[in-house]
Amino acid sequence: MPDDQQTGNVVNSGDVPCSAPPQQKLEEDDEGYVHPDTATLFDAFPFMRHFPIFGTAVVPFGPKCTMSLGVVYILSKGLARTLLNASRYAMFMKKYGVTTAVYQRISGIGSMGFSIKPLTAILSDTFAFFGYTKRWYMAMSCVAGAVCAVVYGLLPFKSSSAGIAGGMIFISVFCIANIDVLSEGHYSRLIKRHPVPGADLISWIWALIMVGAIIASAIQGPLSDLGRPTVGIFISAGLQAFCMLFFIFNWYGEKKNLVERKEDYLFLLREAQMRGTDSEPIKEGVLGYDSTTNKSKSAAPYPEPFAQNGGNEL
Repeated sequence: MPDDQQTGNVVNSGDVPCSAPPQQKLEEDDEGYVHPDTATLFDAFPFMRHFPIFGTAVVPFGPKCTMSLGVVYILSKGLARTLLNASRYAMFMKKYGVTTAVYQRISGIGSMGFSIKPLTAILSDTFAFFGYTKRWYMAMSCVAGAVCAVVYGLLPFKSSSAGIAGGMIFISVFCIANIDVLSEGHYSRLIKRHPVPGADLISWIWALIMVGAIIASAIQGPLSDLGRPTVGIFISAGLQAFCMLFFIFNWYGEKKNLVERKEDYLFLLREAQMRGTDSEPIKEGVLGYDSTTNKSKSAAPYPEPFAQNGGNEL
């Protein structure tokens, strides 16, 4: 064997097949991100990919979050709320025997819960409860709403109970409104990061709300005609209490308040860097070029995240 001949397998560079570069793993906020649970669901049940509305909404958000939002909305805002509202005429006019004027006045007060729900959003964003700004507020709303619905159904059938019944309806509906506004805050954060499937997520939620309202009307109407409107009220209480399980196990997937605030800051910072064509990232902001002074200037587009409620966050 000649001395200049190398031992071993020698392969020319032209014989090496051209391999595709490894694909970069998409992060949770990246466009085109597919939730791992969604990929598993589509592998097991390929037909779910073509399911109307749900098949698109579930891609970045995951089946657990998407299904939890849908079930909570159909049970609370769809069924429970409609059952309470549909029971008012039979309870006040037939069971309590109040006048039309009293019924109209108390009925309006009972429907005011959704009008003041922004107050809950302000409170929850200001004071995190056990580290979460939504989860435990919604869990407590489920308990309080169910208790008030039970009290409303157990009141004696006399005119003096009308005022208390109106208050119980107001609190119970207000608790449902709390779940509504806090859920909106949760999925609006998700939609901001994935706006394309976000429209399908909203359609998914409202479709289930409408289905729940139709089912509740079909239940409460015959019960009121039979003189048993309290059955629908107790069903409403049970549905509100059942929704608490979704928040105890955190099936919404809400993260700690500090974690979400930091993620929001990084997301907004990255958006600002992408919008600025003449900017480059620096440690605590972006480096922009001022054309009027021909100088570079540093500016953080958003304030740094800070620990809400101090170090001892509830």
